[in-house]
Amino acid sequence: MLIDLSPELRTEIHETMQPLLEEWCGHKLDPTFVYGIRVYKDKAILQSHRDRVDTHIVSAILNVGQEVVEDWPLVIDDNYYRSHSVVMEPGDALFYEGARLTHGRPIAFNGKSFANIFCHFKPADNTSVGSAKRVGDN
Repeated sequence: MLIDLSPELRTEIHETMQPLLEEWCGHKLDPTFVYGIRVYKDKAILQSHRDRVDTHIVSAILNVGQEVVEDWPLVIDDNYYRSHSVVMEPGDALFYEGARLTHGRPIAFNGKSFANIFCHFKPADNTSVGSAKRVGDN
């Protein structure tokens, strides 16, 4: 289920997240998309995937709420092909290279609801973000 957000709220989310993500990746970014609040229900699965290379280069997942029976980890492969299971709590944010790293939630969700906002950017100079800090790097 997707809960729509007003254009003003989507803009505010982009403006709030942009400096944080620019600092994280070391590049000037242009905002591309903030979807509404995506709510997953019991038994949901998010197939492992990579995001669109033209708009989802640098991304953030913002966990806004959950009613879970057990944790529902995001499984993300880092740039060295190591797999990580990331558990998020309400209020957590995860920065990642969505178009580069395979990520998903392949284990069926066990709970009432799990809600995220996805916030996406692309480099302002339209180049790869190859020097960004990566999941798994120290």
